[in-house]
Amino acid sequence: MLLDRLAERSGVKFGLRGSSLVCEVTLAGEKVLLAKPQTYMNLSGQAVRDLVQFYGIDLSECVIAYDEVALPLGKIRLRASGSSGGHKGIQSVIDRLGTQEIARLRIGIAGDEEIDDLSEYVLGRFRRKDYALLDETLEYCMPVVDAWISDGVQQTMARFN
Repeated sequence: MLLDRLAERSGVKFGLRGSSLVCEVTLAGEKVLLAKPQTYMNLSGQAVRDLVQFYGIDLSECVIAYDEVALPLGKIRLRASGSSGGHKGIQSVIDRLGTQEIARLRIGIAGDEEIDDLSEYVLGRFRRKDYALLDETLEYCMPVVDAWISDGVQQTMARFN
């Protein structure tokens, strides 16, 4: 959702490149590649690795944005590196890139209800009452992304976490 919003604001549409939908936008005065892997989430590392290799991307210039059920809806956390925390998509990225040194923007999606089936929950729709908070959260992420691009991960973490 965040990448869709960033692309929409730039008036750009995604196109298929390998196993990802990609587009190029300008954010904080810099050209930025947005990519949405189209693999299964737990195989997303392959798509990320393919893009890193094809475009010659330095991992210090990457940030992975993803939904995080370990954070409540409305909360975000930017991390410079670290383990997957049990998130299978990030574990796939770590495994395929061979490093934990990749920034990530975790966007909380946990509601106040008990989660019985994690797969069903993360693939399901948000409740109507949660849309306003989701919209606020995505709006809050916009200056976070700009700050990460212009100031780097450490300064952005200090400012927004």
